[in-house]
Amino acid sequence: CRFMEKYSNWRDGPTGIHPFLKKTQLKSSFSLFNVLAAFILISIRIPLILFMFSFFLPLLIFLPTQFFERLFSRLLLFLLGFYTLPPAPTTSSSKLPVDLLLSNRISFIELLYITYTHAPIFIFPTNSPPESGKIVTASLLTSIWMYLTEPPIHPTTKTTLASEVARLRSSKRTLFLAPEGASSNGDGLLQPLKVLEGNLAGNLRIQVVGIRYGDKTPAYRGPGENLIWYFLKLAASPSNSIRVKFAREESVPTVPSGESSEVRWSEWRNSVYGFIATNAGVKRTQLTAVDKVEFLDYFNKTHEKKNYVD
Repeated sequence: CRFMEKYSNWRDGPTGIHPFLKKTQLKSSFSLFNVLAAFILISIRIPLILFMFSFFLPLLIFLPTQFFERLFSRLLLFLLGFYTLPPAPTTSSSKLPVDLLLSNRISFIELLYITYTHAPIFIFPTNSPPESGKIVTASLLTSIWMYLTEPPIHPTTKTTLASEVARLRSSKRTLFLAPEGASSNGDGLLQPLKVLEGNLAGNLRIQVVGIRYGDKTPAYRGPGENLIWYFLKLAASPSNSIRVKFAREESVPTVPSGESSEVRWSEWRNSVYGFIATNAGVKRTQLTAVDKVEFLDYFNKTHEKKNYVD
C-alpha cells in the first residue's frame, strides 16, 4: 500500500519485512456490544491501574525490592488483560539464577513478565554512538519508560557488559539484555548492537528467550502513536496473551574463553542471536537500532503521525 511504500527504505531487503511499522491487528467485528464492552473495561481498568501506580510508585522508587517489583508487575499484567502467563523454566540443580538473560524486544510488557519471573537488573546497550560497546543499567520504571519512548541512549560511563557481569555476579541477580537496542513489531529480529564482545567470563550462565504476542494483543507501540491511545487500546482488549519460549540453558553455546579469536566470538554471537530468532519464531533482518532512529526521525518530520491511528 502507499503507506508501506512511503517507508520502503526501511524494509529489510532479504526478508521483505518492515519491522518498524505497526502490524495490522486482527479486527473484532464491529458491534454495539464490542464498543460497550471496551468502554466498560476501560472504565474499570484505568482507575485501578492509576490507583495501583499511586500505591506502588513510592515503593518502587524508595524501596525497590524484588518482592514489590514482582507484585507490581503481575498486578499490572493482570489489569492489562494478561490473566495467564507462561511458566518460567526451572534453573539447574545449583538453584542459582542465570547470570544473563537475552531476549528480543517488542514491548514494555515483556519487561513486566521478566520482572515477575526473574526480577532482573535491566541493562541497555548504548545506541548513540552504536559502536561504543557500552551499556547502562536502569530500574524497572526507567526501563519501562525507555521501552515506551525509545530515547537515544548515550554512554554515560565506561561500563561494558563484561565489567557489569563481573560486578554483579556476587549479588546473585540476573542481568536482562535485549541486544537489538530498539523495539520491533515482532515480525523480524534486528541486528544486535555491539554489546556481546570478548572478555566475558567463560563460565557465564546464559539463558535465551523469544517473545511473541497474540494476534489480537496490541503490544507494539507504533511510530507516532499517542501514548494515552496506546494504553487505552491495551485496556480495552478483553484478553491479551504473551508467548514466551526459553531455550534450554544447556543448549545455549558456551561463552568462548577470553583468549579466543574474533572469529570464534563472531560464531558464538551469531549462534546466540540465532537462538533468539528461533525461539521468537521470527527471521533475522539486516536492520539495526540505528535504522530505527533514522526511521522515527523521518516519520516525525513527515507529520504522518497526525493521521496514524490504528
